[in-house]
Amino acid sequence: MAKQYTAFDESKSLAEWSRDERCQVSLPTLYKRVRKENVPLEEAMTTPPKTGHGPRKPRKTYTAFGEAKTAGAWARDERCIVTPQSLNYRLKVLGWPIEKAMTWTAWKPEDEDQYTAFDETKTLSEWTQDQRCTVDRYTLRDRVRHRKWSLEKALTTPKPERPLGPITAATTVTREGMTHSMTVRGYEAFGLVLPAKEWAKRTGLSVSTVRKYANANELEKHLTQLDWNPSQSKKAIDRDE
Repeated sequence: MAKQYTAFDESKSLAEWSRDERCQVSLPTLYKRVRKENVPLEEAMTTPPKTGHGPRKPRKTYTAFGEAKTAGAWARDERCIVTPQSLNYRLKVLGWPIEKAMTWTAWKPEDEDQYTAFDETKTLSEWTQDQRCTVDRYTLRDRVRHRKWSLEKALTTPKPERPLGPITAATTVTREGMTHSMTVRGYEAFGLVLPAKEWAKRTGLSVSTVRKYANANELEKHLTQLDWNPSQSKKAIDRDE
């Protein structure tokens, strides 16, 4: 015979009590409360089960234009001109102020500065359409704005051909207190060839994301869209350390 438990001047098994109309919990919950937690039967039966996992931690909000919203809410705001991914990257990795993160774009053809070459003056967007331009707009922008090349050189210097076979890069690893030099696969962007882990450390991207875009020959393009350039590397490394 099943063990009897008394409540409300009645004695029944826990299975029977779980079917009683006064019981507000399931049999497993009732069993746990009575047998394992030593809760009095009447209390165990009549206390509703807890829902969820406690109070949810408030989401971080960012204040802009006199309003406070979460990053997700700002990404849906009509004043935000970048993707949610770019907004999160700027806020959480680069540490930009929310208004700048929402409204600053890496490429603004309509209001770019003018650049002169071959006795002509155009925006960089217009120069990329010129037949004398031998590179894509991302490379042209990087050369002129970050590497400080002359416009004519930036326009007419083709990107170097990729060598056959995988690119390699030097790195070091420390094991058991000893540092070893080794060669691993490298990924090229902005004229640099670095291992995936080093790119991840410098840019704040994950290693898998670095490899994804590098294998598609779009790492430099992706980083440019995120407003990253090599001059930020030291800042990122110092922050991680």
